[in-house]
Amino acid sequence: MKDAKLQDIKEFIETVSYSDIEFLLEGVRLNMDIAKVGLEEESGPAIGAAMNKLTDEGVMPKDVINEARILASAACDARMAGVNMPVMSSAGSGNHGITAIIPPVVMCKHLNCDDEKLARTLAFSHLVTAYIKVFIGPLSPVCGCAVAAGIGASASITWALGWGNEEIEGAIKNMVGTLTGMVCDGAKGGCAFKLSTASSEAIIQAQLAMKGTVINNLDGIVNPKVEETIKNLGSFSDKGMENADEEIINIMLNN
Repeated sequence: MKDAKLQDIKEFIETVSYSDIEFLLEGVRLNMDIAKVGLEEESGPAIGAAMNKLTDEGVMPKDVINEARILASAACDARMAGVNMPVMSSAGSGNHGITAIIPPVVMCKHLNCDDEKLARTLAFSHLVTAYIKVFIGPLSPVCGCAVAAGIGASASITWALGWGNEEIEGAIKNMVGTLTGMVCDGAKGGCAFKLSTASSEAIIQAQLAMKGTVINNLDGIVNPKVEETIKNLGSFSDKGMENADEEIINIMLNN
């Protein structure tokens, strides 16, 4: 996929036979089921359940953004606590799958999308996630749930909302400008916080891009071309943080 363009991915998900991607809907059932269990059983650190209570108390509004972050974090709570339920992964990671699937599902439900539109949205999310993973690597010092699956979710949500290349690229650039540098310091209960942030930002940055609010093309590692922006993200993750894992392990050993 290294030679692919975002336009190639978009054209594929718009033209591929629905029967070839219908299986992605199974991920909706799996990942939403474990999210519900995480909420009901208050699994692990119960981050999703705690945020759900904040919406009941009026501290956080009950809206599509918070619904996505609550469900994603609840699914992660349950998974990291060892609840014996499957999830559909993305790019080889269960937590990536939670992030790549749940925010688009929540938005598509909000938009009353039919199953085919939902499947195409999910295909977009999974493929952008995989595309980014080609550049940042299968294991990275940065949180792939944020900078790969979160970006995939945001791109797909922008598409589901009916917008084109310019807005989709804007959402991706906004996500790079927002979440680059979120470190991966191991698989653990606290990952739910990171999935929560990535899921809410996926929707926020899609909405901002739709309104023409996009990060400057020369801000930091952002490039005028979206593919170059993603390559820059990969270079930062691979070369720029090559000593991060060692330092994180040293810190953990000395805690």
